[in-house]
Amino acid sequence: MLSTRIARAASGDTIIEVRLHKGFPQGGVLSALMWILVADGLLRALNSAAYFAQGYADDFSILVEGLDLATVCRVMQAALLRVEKWCENHGLSVNPTNTEMVLPFHT
Repeated sequence: MLSTRIARAASGDTIIEVRLHKGFPQGGVLSALMWILVADGLLRALNSAAYFAQGYADDFSILVEGLDLATVCRVMQAALLRVEKWCENHGLSVNPTNTEMVLPFHT
C-alpha cells in the first residue's frame, strides 16, 4: 500500500503526480488505527515523564502550567525535546508549520 501510492493534484490543465513513500492516506480506513498505534507510544512516553499530554483525532496537545513564564517555557522546551527524540527514534518528524504554542494569561 505505501510503496505504490501516488498523490495527484489537478488545477485547470495542470496535473501533478507524486509517488508517496511514507504515511497513510487522509480518510483511509486504516489511517486512524495506525495513528492510534503510533500516538499511543508517544503519549505514554510523555505522560510517564510527568507531562500532561493528550491526543485527539490526529493531533497532540501538551499542557504546561505555572506562575513563572520562564519556568513554563523551560518545561515545555524539555517536553518538546522529548517529542523530538522519540520521533527520531521511531523514524518520524514533527511538521513545524502544524505546531503552535498558546500562552493564555490570567490576571
